[in-house]
Formats: sequence, structure tokens, C-alpha cells
Amino acid sequence: MESVAINRDNRQRKYSLSETGQTVLKTLTQQAQVYRKHVFSVWSEDEQRMMTILLNRLENSLNTNDIV
Repeated sequence: MESVAINRDNRQRKYSLSETGQTVLKTLTQQAQVYRKHVFSVWSEDEQRMMTILLNRLENSLNTNDIV
């Protein structure tokens, strides 16, 4: 992670991933994809589709402002 001041008094900073950070992120993303494929390889397409539907419903429910 790298940061750079974007004004004279250093109160505002811009953050970005260093090359090492980008490499680590890429590696972790690839490992997560392999793991996800392994976990879901035993699920049928219907089961995977149903999980996607249910997760989308959950996300939509959590994102509504109607929750009291």
C-alpha cells in the first residue's frame, strides 16, 4: 500500500496498491477462484443457480432502506 499527500497539509491522501500489493491481490484472487471451483464442483447447476438466486435476494433485502 502506498499513500501520497494530495494537498499541502497532508490531511488528504491518495492510497494505491504497490506492485507487490497488486501481485498479492492477483495471487489471492486466483486462489479464491480455484477454491470456489473446488467447493462448488460437487453442486449441480440447479443447486448453484438456486444459491445465486437466494444470495441475490438476501443482498437485495439487506440493501433496502425499509428495515426498521
